[in-house]
Order: sequence, then structure tokens, then C-alpha cells
Amino acid sequence: MTRRQQELLAYISGYLTAHDGVAPSLDEMTAALGLASKSGISRLLWALEGQDKIRRTHNRARSIEVIINKKMHMVGPEMSARLDEYCLATGEPPAAIITAAFLDYFACHPVPK
Repeated sequence: MTRRQQELLAYISGYLTAHDGVAPSLDEMTAALGLASKSGISRLLWALEGQDKIRRTHNRARSIEVIINKKMHMVGPEMSARLDEYCLATGEPPAAIITAAFLDYFACHPVPK
């Protein structure tokens, strides 16, 4: 997934959470990513759809749905969006962040015997 695709997916996920499941418009996505035209967003959406990251009902406004993945089930939508944002900013993969968090947690909280 490209950086722009990650940015758009994180934006859509956060927007859906903040707006009770209503997806952003093409204009809102274009502005959020700082693109000059909606055609760039359309290409990114097609790519995300092809990677099974989102699902859309074509010819219907605001019909984007983020496809739930294993990470989302593990940590919930808000934490998943924060994890995506952090990974985008640092370039680290989600698995590395989650592994480091578990190691830190278990260092302070040993497994009871």
C-alpha cells in the first residue's frame, strides 16, 4: 500500500468513527489529502478497493465501508485508527508496534503462576 493510500484509509477510518458511520465526500477527501482534483482520490479509492481495504456501492454518495481486518477486531476502531496514524508517521509496520507494546507490557506485568 502506498503512503497516499495509507493516508486516505486512515482518514476514512477516522471520519467514519467520528461521523457515526457516514463516509466522507470526495470533496472532503480531496481537501484532507491536499490534492488538486477528485480524480486523484478516485484512483486511490479504486486501488484500496482492489486491495480489499474498502468496499463501495458505486453511483451512491458516501457509500464507503472499511473492511474489518484482524487488527481492527483485536484493538477496536479508535485504536486501529491511531495505530494506522502512528505507523504512517513513523514508517513502522503495525506488527512491530503491537509486538513492542506487548513486550513492554509483559516486562512490567509478569504472567501469574
